[in-house]
Amino acid sequence: MNDASNPFTALYTFDEYGQLKYKDGALAKLSELSGRDSLTGKANYTAAEQYEKLVAMGYGKYMEYDSSGNKID
Repeated sequence: MNDASNPFTALYTFDEYGQLKYKDGALAKLSELSGRDSLTGKANYTAAEQYEKLVAMGYGKYMEYDSSGNKID
């Protein structure tokens, strides 16, 4: 997963010991997608909006299979 075209590589790096380290602020976009308004408790985005934003970020091809490995139509 170290290929530059892979959107996951924007989230992490490896230190001099080979340990995976998340980049500062890298999870902020993903966290905001699933977040809620602190006053109203309303989700920041609908499921459809979350999906569209994830696809726009380059994660679409990684969301084609369910947790059992079955292709999602």
